[in-house]
Amino acid sequence: MIDLFNRYGEQFMQLMLVALLILTVLVLIIAFVRRWQLRNEELYRKNKSEEISRDVIRYVSGEIEINDVEKILKRQNDYIILLEQVRLLDKSLEGKENERLQGLMNLDKIRKHFEKRFDSGDPILQAKACLYFAKKAEIPVPYIARLVDLSANKNPLLSYAATSALMAHGGMKHKSIAIKNVLKNQRVSEMAVSDLLVQLTKYGNEHRDEEAFLFMSLIDDKELEPNRTAIIIRILHELEYHSTVDFLLNYYDKLDLNKTEPEILKAILDALSKFGREEIIDDIHQKFTRSKEPVIREAAAKSLGFFRKKESFPILQTMLNDLDYMVRFEAARSLSQYGNVDLKTISPPGLSDKEWNDLAGEVLAESESHQNN
Repeated sequence: MIDLFNRYGEQFMQLMLVALLILTVLVLIIAFVRRWQLRNEELYRKNKSEEISRDVIRYVSGEIEINDVEKILKRQNDYIILLEQVRLLDKSLEGKENERLQGLMNLDKIRKHFEKRFDSGDPILQAKACLYFAKKAEIPVPYIARLVDLSANKNPLLSYAATSALMAHGGMKHKSIAIKNVLKNQRVSEMAVSDLLVQLTKYGNEHRDEEAFLFMSLIDDKELEPNRTAIIIRILHELEYHSTVDFLLNYYDKLDLNKTEPEILKAILDALSKFGREEIIDDIHQKFTRSKEPVIREAAAKSLGFFRKKESFPILQTMLNDLDYMVRFEAARSLSQYGNVDLKTISPPGLSDKEWNDLAGEVLAESESHQNN
């Protein structure tokens, strides 16, 4: 073996060098071709996006028909570009233009693309399909039951997307189950939960009694975590479900104020104050303004601004010296609600002139901003 290597070693090394050279050239050629392909793909996508965008705008304005749009869709990726253009225009169009835009979502290739994803078993792909269904005017009836099941999925995106689709297509029974499922899923963000609750309520006044009953039953069941209960209470007063006021007051009366979680207390204080229930004023004066929780003191200060009672005035003045900035801010804002109060003339003993001037300036700036809007 050693003799063979000694005899042919030079030729072997030459062969190795040639092989390495060929391999290097191949790698360079492949890299060059790949880069060329990527550049061409980027150029194609840029040009195709401009072409599709132009024709989508022409289509929604009625200049061309849906068949004319389909003619420029040559590749599968062109349909993905079309979807991107639809999403970009979705929130900026209304009326007939928006209806025509949604018609593009029903193109056969797009529908089949998302139906395949819906059956994939991959939570992310299924979530994208659900969000597509949420935009459609109608979906196959068998999908409803599957969406209800998916609303209980542990994946937060899929749970949210399935519930969103049900808000558009499900009956109240299906919506109720889905909302309860998503509320129990702590991996779904509070912002996403709030968005779904708003989606539930956007279909007019004819379902408000059913919605109110659902929200009250969810609170009454006591199966939800405190942060979720607080979200529902906030929705009730933010969307002005006046039929729930007595329920909220009764719920409040049953609370152990010493053991109830701060987020629930804050939500119920905000709700009952906005609804003008003066039954809680004594508790605000005697308990909540002295709470060890800054968030409760903040809610108490804000609440007193709704009622503007004479006996609340000195309490709010005292709260201007609170250690927590937001408590001081809400106290100042509530004081500004009294018609004869000029914040510039107040000088809280616990604050320097600069601290008070900065705080009062923010309150007044916010007030002016609201007046201008």
